[in-house]
Amino acid sequence: MQKNDQTGKKDENYFETAKKYLLNDTRELLECLLTYDKDNISAATIKKLEEKVLGQSDFNFEAVARCSYACKFLFLWCQAMVDYYKVFTETKPLRDKLVEMRKIVEVKQAELRIK
Repeated sequence: MQKNDQTGKKDENYFETAKKYLLNDTRELLECLLTYDKDNISAATIKKLEEKVLGQSDFNFEAVARCSYACKFLFLWCQAMVDYYKVFTETKPLRDKLVEMRKIVEVKQAELRIK
């Protein structure tokens, strides 16, 4: 964010930050994308991404693909992270139940081995 001298408010202009930190070293960017901790994305991050970026009617895959070949893949990655988050949070109760059932099975198998 940059400070707007006229109003004293911060502008949400991330392009300069992206150029400075992300686009400066493409290998580091690729490494960040590959090792991103997708299992710990916060709800606030997803909400902000959907509201400020993905929720824009003129910001879609076709528009991004027309502007930049590289950015269309970043767009797809961001969309994939949002989709992953939704599936991950929806299936959390099932994963928790699976862990619980596996513990019960282990206990029962141990009892069975003793008998």
